[in-house]
Amino acid sequence: MSEGPEVPLARLREVTELLLAHAERAGASVTLEHDLFWEVPPEQRHDPGHEPTGLTLGALSESWAQLSAMADDPDRVVGYGLVWLADVLRALGHQSIG
Repeated sequence: MSEGPEVPLARLREVTELLLAHAERAGASVTLEHDLFWEVPPEQRHDPGHEPTGLTLGALSESWAQLSAMADDPDRVVGYGLVWLADVLRALGHQSIG
């Protein structure tokens, strides 16, 4: 397998802020259309040569609850929060808001 791109975190922050500002044109908050989603096991997500097995269900409400808890108490911040953030951002992007 090939290695992925190098992502400068400052640039990622810049584009994230641009995208959120774009989304905010639709309003200060958004109600996501769905809660449950299929979760592909991490070790299978980037293996296009094999169909994933062992799918599980995720819940956007749970991802958002974890993110909100970290915002309320920064001592609770964990790296896995980026996965929860990705869950919410993916759902937001699929709703085509803004």
